[in-house]
Amino acid sequence: MAMNRQEWIIVLIGCIACVVAGASTLAFAILLAEVTM
Repeated sequence: MAMNRQEWIIVLIGCIACVVAGASTLAFAILLAEVTM
């Protein structure tokens, strides 16, 4: 972790972006299931 000290902001932004991407896919799947029922 000492070598990555300068890049922790980039890693944090990447993790948040991954959570948002996963949540948006889940939300779209739920919405699509509700519409097609």
